[in-house]
Amino acid sequence: MFALYSKVIEFFSRIPVSLIALLGRFSLAALFWKAGQSKVEGLKIDMIEGVWHWGIPRLTDSTIYLFTYEYQLPLINATVAAVLAAFSEHLFAVLLLIGLATRFAAFS
Repeated sequence: MFALYSKVIEFFSRIPVSLIALLGRFSLAALFWKAGQSKVEGLKIDMIEGVWHWGIPRLTDSTIYLFTYEYQLPLINATVAAVLAAFSEHLFAVLLLIGLATRFAAFS
């Protein structure tokens, strides 16, 4: 049984750490991107499902409603907060994917 464990560990130790880091960055970037895409309409880019719709991005009505009535942020206008949230989720997804500002992007 110990020999099996050592073979499994040896197999997985051959995987480069950079590949594991890329996989981790890609999975977090996909989550950020999907969250950002749920807030906008007019621009849909989904590489997994193969959806490419180029247009002028604008906030959905449901996003404005959520930021106005559900989240009720005390210090910032709801529309400004919704725009900042959608923009940051798209921007941080790209930053995570290319490996720039990864700790800052994952922290937000």
